[in-house]
Amino acid sequence: MAPLIPTPHGSKIITNTKINQISTILSSSIPQLEPYDSLYRTFHANPELSGCEVETAARIALHLRQFSNPAFTIHETIGGHGIIAILENGAGETVLLRADMDALPIKERYMFFLHLPLLYSSKRKFTTPRYFQLQTWK
Repeated sequence: MAPLIPTPHGSKIITNTKINQISTILSSSIPQLEPYDSLYRTFHANPELSGCEVETAARIALHLRQFSNPAFTIHETIGGHGIIAILENGAGETVLLRADMDALPIKERYMFFLHLPLLYSSKRKFTTPRYFQLQTWK
């Protein structure tokens, strides 16, 4: 019999066999994210504050149009710069995903976990709709 591994707060006990099965499933399901590296770096280097996400929203809508086959039905300018992308897949359950796309006005000095400079950190200055001058620094 496989040894038992206790879980926090006295919840269910998981065997090593079950952990190995879960690990196998997860390792075989790792998505290939390399195609998104450029998109991630672009967003990171060109942040937009809440309510000002004009370029970010346009780039996401363009990406969804190019990425999807079959195509998403895309509705833009929802509540300002929001996007709704609908993928019809017949009868059945509906899945809703939500994501924020605004940035925070913070100083970026280094990659927190490596303590290395960010090569694609923002150097952009912002004027918000309330006319506050904000800046992010490297």
